[in-house]
Amino acid sequence: MADGVLLTTAPAALTLVFLLFFGAAHGQLQMGFYSDSCPGAEDIVTAAVQEAAASDATILPALVRLQFHDCFVRGCDASVLITSAGNAAEVNNNKHQGLRGLDVVDRAKAELEEQCPGVVSCADIIALASRDAIAMVRTSC
Repeated sequence: MADGVLLTTAPAALTLVFLLFFGAAHGQLQMGFYSDSCPGAEDIVTAAVQEAAASDATILPALVRLQFHDCFVRGCDASVLITSAGNAAEVNNNKHQGLRGLDVVDRAKAELEEQCPGVVSCADIIALASRDAIAMVRTSC
């Protein structure tokens, strides 16, 4: 009897979980989102990722991992970039040991702030860098 209930409720539960994650993952960022407010924003992030990957190809999966660690717990808010003197920040959490790619985001952010100050968020830079990393891995295979 218990197996029958499990077999009938499991697909419904999985569907609900999928819909919850799908709804949460649907954001506003899309190709060309900054084309009016900061033309070249995507190119700046892509260039930062390409430059980093030229000297260290392992940075590509590290950028995807950075996106995961930023978004998984509290949503995509770039909180993983925040540092603190007392090591109380999210980036200092043991679960985030070995996170890499922060320097790529910092380089892209510095360039973006020169071109269009205060327009492109750090969370969007992480998302764009992750997207570019996936695209670079796909084209290199």
